[in-house]
Amino acid sequence: MNIKSKLSIQTNARAELAGCVSMRNSNIHGIGIFADVEIEANTVIQKTHFEHKQYGWINLIPNSQFNHSKINANCKLVQNGDFKDLVSLRLIEKDEEILADYNDFPELELPQEGWIE
Repeated sequence: MNIKSKLSIQTNARAELAGCVSMRNSNIHGIGIFADVEIEANTVIQKTHFEHKQYGWINLIPNSQFNHSKINANCKLVQNGDFKDLVSLRLIEKDEEILADYNDFPELELPQEGWIE
C-alpha cells in the first residue's frame, strides 16, 4: 500500500467528539479541542487513535485534533487495547484547550521545530 492510500484511511477514520469538548480556533495552532465543561483529573475524555494490524496507528478524526504542549500538557494518551484514550492529567477548566505532549507518543507524531512548548 502506498502512502496516499494510508492517508486516505486516516482521513476516513471518523469518530464523534466526546460530549464534554468541542473544536474551536486555537491560539496555539489552527483548530484545537476545548473543554465545554470542567473535566476532573484522570477522566477518559475520548478515543483518539486506532491500531490497525496492517497499517499501524490510524487517527480518529476529529478526536485526534488536540494540540501539543510540553510545558502545559493537561492530558496524556493511554493505550487501551487497540485504541489510545485521551486522559486528563489534572482538573481541566471549562474553555481550557486540551493539550498533550507529543513527545510522549513518538509512534504517532513528534513535535516539529518551532512548535510552542
